[in-house]
Amino acid sequence: MRACNYTELVSITMNGKAKEFSKERFYHYSNVTKIKSILENNEIWLTRLDSTNLNDLDEKDLKYNDPKKIYSVSFCNSNIDVLPMWLLYGGLEQQGCALAITQGGFRDWISSINVIRAFNFDSESKSYDKGVELSNDYFSVEYGWIRYKKGNRYRCRGKYAIQQTDESILQTDEIFIKREQWHYEKEFRLVIIMNDIMDYNRVAIPITNLKNNKKRILLSPEITDKEAYRTEFELYGISKVDQSDLRCNFHLKDR
Repeated sequence: MRACNYTELVSITMNGKAKEFSKERFYHYSNVTKIKSILENNEIWLTRLDSTNLNDLDEKDLKYNDPKKIYSVSFCNSNIDVLPMWLLYGGLEQQGCALAITQGGFRDWISSINVIRAFNFDSESKSYDKGVELSNDYFSVEYGWIRYKKGNRYRCRGKYAIQQTDESILQTDEIFIKREQWHYEKEFRLVIIMNDIMDYNRVAIPITNLKNNKKRILLSPEITDKEAYRTEFELYGISKVDQSDLRCNFHLKDR
């Protein structure tokens, strides 16, 4: 792994060819039920950074940003499926599923985001309301690969950089920095930042501009009824349904 400067580490080229943006697809790991919901509703939900549902509890302790204004969704940018992600998101039900998006489709999608829906949770009905549509006058979009910090170095996309000394840059990038222990996620993060304090529990981004031929489904190793799922996902216009070629048995339910 070669060293580089911090500016090179955080740079993102959105113009030009898709392979210049990323060499690998972008995977949103979840479970079968939630991936079906994304495709059925044509939107993907983001989590507010002060939520207790985040797997990294350090996310809430942002030094320079208000986590109540920031919502994020994560994608694994890897050329192979990542074993710990099946364990974390497939869970005891062993029904892990990932929505895979091509490099070009992903780049074009995030460049076209100009509207979101915002939701609040109703404690009486124990469900989310219908939500309100907000134009980009109310929010900004940020995105980038996570930099994993170890000591005074950062790892990102297999590269290391010495810590940036410009404090203003570190303040801006706070929401794209995690501890080294999370580096296996190979995370690309998409972030919505509200322009003012609007106290919404969740927000969702439409994926209607993301064409079906730019999407595919990857099933976890332990799913046994692949053909049944292939038929179900065809109803959402997804023709490519693959399964992880990892040969493993987690035995989670027996532990």
